[in-house]
Amino acid sequence: MYFNGNLSIDPSQLTKIEKIKPQKAFKRILYFLTAGAISDKEEHETFTAVSILQQLYAVCDSMGITNLVRLSHDDIDFYLDSQGKKDDLKEMLDKYDLETNDAMAVNFQQLNMVLEHEDGQFKYLISIDINRTHKVGQYPIDIFVDGLMKDLGAKEGQSAKDLTQKMQVIFKDQDSYNSFVMERQSAFDQFINEFKFQISKLIRVDDVQVKSKANILIPKAKKESVQEFKQQYPTNQAAYSPVYHGYHGYGDAFFYAYLWSSMCHTNHIHVHNSYLVSEEGSEIMEVGEEGIDAGDNSLFDSEEDYNSRLEDNDLNYNEDTGEYSDSNYTEDGGGWFDSGDGGSDGGGCSSCSSCSSCGGCGGCGG
Repeated sequence: MYFNGNLSIDPSQLTKIEKIKPQKAFKRILYFLTAGAISDKEEHETFTAVSILQQLYAVCDSMGITNLVRLSHDDIDFYLDSQGKKDDLKEMLDKYDLETNDAMAVNFQQLNMVLEHEDGQFKYLISIDINRTHKVGQYPIDIFVDGLMKDLGAKEGQSAKDLTQKMQVIFKDQDSYNSFVMERQSAFDQFINEFKFQISKLIRVDDVQVKSKANILIPKAKKESVQEFKQQYPTNQAAYSPVYHGYHGYGDAFFYAYLWSSMCHTNHIHVHNSYLVSEEGSEIMEVGEEGIDAGDNSLFDSEEDYNSRLEDNDLNYNEDTGEYSDSNYTEDGGGWFDSGDGGSDGGGCSSCSSCSSCGGCGGCGG
């Protein structure tokens, strides 16, 4: 299990709404027939690259977040840390300020800044997307935070058996599991809410929407050691969780998550209010409030063939989109394991732990 939070930010500033030619054929015909009256629209933010990065630096600095992993400007890496340097955020932003000309600062489409941070319980990976151009109604700044449990990080040379024995205290019974997850979810949400507070304090914003969720990774096959896992460490830049992007130093920290589902299965843990995700970071399904017994579900058993586990649960995988669906899924609700309140993009918010912090959960429709 690992935790993921999302903060969507709408800064207080002027935006320009511009017409663009529609992409779909029928709307393109209407566009030409109506001399552009029927058109799609985009919002263009007025902030410059330097100004918005300076504001975000103030937020990160106030929280002691000083380690920069990556800074990219329109998919071109300005900085990528492959050695694990410490306290490099201010240095690299100052350098960016000096080397970025006015045209680049004003005309960019997207900035991405990735940072790492640690506290007593978590090793965080934080990805900030800044979109100067975006669809009308979407917020221009998205922050994705992954929280890996620091005390469960693997040691160099550690086997799956050794780490499983260390983790067994969490899975010894249902009460122990529930207590551990609840405590860690609360600590993660506290960090996310502090992030929101500092954003609202240091950046003029119209709104900040917050979502938080617990994820259980479903591995395709069992990994016997941290070395084996690191050799096959997943890299998927399209995943919204930055932990799947293959950054330096996260193989050891993430290995425990590959053992979690099997331990749920072996110990017949009743799993609820969690999202099941693939090795590539794609959401497989939501497990709602009602939950399931992982011991009775083959999906949690990494000893079995992965495709067979998907078939057992009526799951389909689309290789083109990288998305999973099940035969009982409906667009306005979840699948078998949902509590009936809708999925992460639907009407309910049973798994959004920070609803109280986002004004009735504008982030998840509640």
